[in-house]
Amino acid sequence: DYLYLPIDWKGGNNLGYAFINFRTPQACENFKQEWHGKKATEKLRKFPCQKVIEVCPARVQGRAASLDHLRNERFAEKLQDHHDWEPIFLDENNQMQSFNNIILNGHGGAGNAARRVASAKHGYPN
Repeated sequence: DYLYLPIDWKGGNNLGYAFINFRTPQACENFKQEWHGKKATEKLRKFPCQKVIEVCPARVQGRAASLDHLRNERFAEKLQDHHDWEPIFLDENNQMQSFNNIILNGHGGAGNAARRVASAKHGYPN
């Protein structure tokens, strides 16, 4: 229910990693099995790089904690001119939510604590 591909503010290119919040530990494990250790050219065919994909747990775990981590005036201000660089948040019905609306209205996604605890046992984001 959360995806963020950090972008280099000056160059406009991605930094080569992403943050994904999975709703279940099983979804996280399935993703890891599908992507971890694969060549980028195999999984991301338009990405001309010989790097190997590594899937690992993030320091910040869960949708609500990730949102809290992104609640930064400078970060939000920089995104004003680059809406296509915003993190993607999905609601319970898999509908995209506006990052600005989430920040302004404080919709952090209650109920994620149980998912964080369940996924923490596996060492992966939920």
